[in-house]
Amino acid sequence: MLDALRSGVVSEIEKYSDLTLPTVDVDSIVEELYENVEQELEENISEVEDTELKSLLKIFGLDFKDYATEIALLKDEHPDIDNTVLARKLAAQIETSSQSLKSIKAKEATSESKVVPFNKWSRLAHDDLRYIHSQSKTTSELHKNLVEKGGIVSLSDGVPRHPCSGK
Repeated sequence: MLDALRSGVVSEIEKYSDLTLPTVDVDSIVEELYENVEQELEENISEVEDTELKSLLKIFGLDFKDYATEIALLKDEHPDIDNTVLARKLAAQIETSSQSLKSIKAKEATSESKVVPFNKWSRLAHDDLRYIHSQSKTTSELHKNLVEKGGIVSLSDGVPRHPCSGK
């Protein structure tokens, strides 16, 4: 048994069941080491690229953390994108969305109804309810004017009438 071990011949050692040689897969160990080194290199390169990108974004007045999602989306859309191009695209997207938001707010502001102050109600169209109200001194006069203009239906005789039909 000892002679088999000293010889180092695998077939001699295998003759003895209680002697085993550990099987070592050198290729897998080397491959695993290579993958670890490769992963560390990628992380270091990624850190350098992120630092460069952070510096570029500062030039545009943007914070990397605030736009991390947009940056990730741009990197997914353009895997080989240069940091300078990425920073420009991000700044352009932000500018475009900012202009769109301003445009939407401007449209909302112009589409809102304009409030006419009470002292100018008398200058409105004669069929405008605010004008009718401005010409009435009492509530009963307002009611009478609204009935005359067809703004409301009179129930004084107990029979409801439709303002358009007169019935």
